[in-house]
Amino acid sequence: MRRYYYPQNLKAKTTIFYWSARDILILIAIMVAGAILFAAFRSVILIAAGVVYGLLSLRLSDTTVLDFIENALNFLILSPQYFEYQSKSETEE
Repeated sequence: MRRYYYPQNLKAKTTIFYWSARDILILIAIMVAGAILFAAFRSVILIAAGVVYGLLSLRLSDTTVLDFIENALNFLILSPQYFEYQSKSETEE
């Protein structure tokens, strides 16, 4: 008899350790490019960027710091709120 094990949430993003699969691929690409840049020019800028991206994309309790920053930018800058005010005399009529 076979046993099948299913995750609790089938719609959840695929995670490897504490990162999503997309973030792992981005981290690998940044680190490979950073290693090539370091070998050629002794520059650690891209490696540092990869480390910062890795820390910001850690997924704990189904959210990341990058998600929070993206939502804050969308709310505050990219989609400004529109408010329409009326005076009391206009609302009473």
